[in-house]
Amino acid sequence: MRSADAFLLYGPVGRDRLAAAGFPSERLFTAPNAVDQTAIAAAAAPWRRDRARLEAFRRERSLGDDPILLYLARLEEEKRPDLAIEALAIIRRTRPARLAFIGDGAMRPALEALARERGVADAVIFLGAIYDEPSIAPWATTAACLVHPGAIGLSIFHAFGYGLPVITSDRREIQMPEFETHRDGENGLLARHGDAADLAARIESLLADEPRRRRCPTRRSRRSRDRGVGTSRAWSRASSRRSTSRRNDTASRGTEGGATRGSGETPPRRRPNAPLLRTPTRNGR
Repeated sequence: MRSADAFLLYGPVGRDRLAAAGFPSERLFTAPNAVDQTAIAAAAAPWRRDRARLEAFRRERSLGDDPILLYLARLEEEKRPDLAIEALAIIRRTRPARLAFIGDGAMRPALEALARERGVADAVIFLGAIYDEPSIAPWATTAACLVHPGAIGLSIFHAFGYGLPVITSDRREIQMPEFETHRDGENGLLARHGDAADLAARIESLLADEPRRRRCPTRRSRRSRDRGVGTSRAWSRASSRRSTSRRNDTASRGTEGGATRGSGETPPRRRPNAPLLRTPTRNGR
């Protein structure tokens, strides 16, 4: 690792850890993961402009005036979708609410059974995996917040793109790097990990305070767009630094007695550094 020209990391946490381990700070770059916000903005715009269309969408699906809690990710144990159902059951003791799952996975049969056991099956909507933004947009624009009780990844950028506050686990060690953009009390809330009652309380606090819930959606969306710009700039800076380093290495070899291999033979190239970035997955955030 120490022979690498540069390191691309998700964010400041990873960068600071390598710096603390003795890696030169001038070789550490952050290239935050991101979701392309262009498609999200285009899909959301007509629903935001046309309130009547959104109301018709709700009527067609018999949603009434109930607040919608949105879950947007695969149905996997580490993401704790079961806690979203447990919290919904607690909330519905005192007020109406519905929960919409966008995403699929091995947990779906168990989640459907849990919804029946808790008596909220009629308030839980399993939409399956949806990959196109125009189909996600009406659900996201009508939702009150994104509820993601476990480890959150790219879903946080998806939510911010739609101006949704995000409620997720406060256990930072289980969270993915994208969690670094979460600001408790600013663009969402944190709930005690694994505690359905505390999750329900956090959701209810948002539902009861609409001005707080609606506050600064534009700033959240702008911050998500800026993540993509920052990623591109970081890639450019790191690539430039790597090219400069290689040119310097070549120049040094030329002044230190020439090539050490046979005449006309090209010196071996250094192995490129693999970026420390994960390939985004769809509804698998």
